[in-house]
Amino acid sequence: MQLSKSVVEQSIATLMPDDVPFGIVPIAKIVKRPVDADEEWDFKNNPHYHLAGAAAAIVILYPYQLVRAERRDGQGRIASIGYHADYHRVVEDYLRGLADQLTARIGSFDYKIFVDKHGLYDVKMAVAAGLGHIAKLSMLLNGQYGTAHNIGYILTTLQSSEQMHLVADSCASCNRCERACPNGALKNRKVDVTRCRAAINQKKGVLSEADIANMGEWFYGCDICQYACPHNWHERVADGNVDLTDIMQLTKSTFRHHHQKKSYGYLGLARLKRNAMVILYKQGGLAALAQYAEVIARSPLLVEQYQILEGITAKL
Repeated sequence: MQLSKSVVEQSIATLMPDDVPFGIVPIAKIVKRPVDADEEWDFKNNPHYHLAGAAAAIVILYPYQLVRAERRDGQGRIASIGYHADYHRVVEDYLRGLADQLTARIGSFDYKIFVDKHGLYDVKMAVAAGLGHIAKLSMLLNGQYGTAHNIGYILTTLQSSEQMHLVADSCASCNRCERACPNGALKNRKVDVTRCRAAINQKKGVLSEADIANMGEWFYGCDICQYACPHNWHERVADGNVDLTDIMQLTKSTFRHHHQKKSYGYLGLARLKRNAMVILYKQGGLAALAQYAEVIARSPLLVEQYQILEGITAKL
């Protein structure tokens, strides 16, 4: 069976939203397996590792609105993808609906859905699909939505004769994102994860003294480089932050009810409290944590993190 752009367009037209950008990638044109390739290489680069008989991928960009809330004491800032519903679930559901519509039109086929995990490098797939280019902030830059989108794709056994059309670089001499990053984490279209605030507040375990210094007051993710990109537009909102007291007082039940379905829910309760604790400390010192002594004592991660904060305070 052949996969064409027209049948994908017809299928997307039945969904909401009905105008997401998409492209088709013929697998044979992107896979050149080195003779010394190992399983790790296959996991990251070889579609056939994930789906036997993989022949083409349908790649989509699911846009979201960039939002910006002002800094407030007692609150932590969250990236725009945390402000909205968990994009993993949203985009997976959308791609599942697309697969159902395609099946209704061309018959059954084997496929597998990927959204930001356990698959190929999604930015590379989107570039191959002609949806944009890798920008200086290391994200995919699309002509219509800038960098405010999530990438998802359906790996299929369908054949396609579509041609690849790469998008020209539109960053040129602009380096606003690089200059905007407070920690200098962007260089050569790559991210230094030891300096990137989004990488730091999502890492496992305790945060080091250097991490704490670089983290700022971002509870989850960071949008500073995206705000700076002239291809993006963001909306200022009155209430787009997280109340840190609420986070410190979360139970397993209230976490599941209010936060687990957010994009940051995968971090788990302990890491969210760790982030809240560190930001409260940065705003008010150890005194700001006194009321949470019992909460901290119940978590080995928080106890260890508190000891690092005590060490920092002792040097002041």
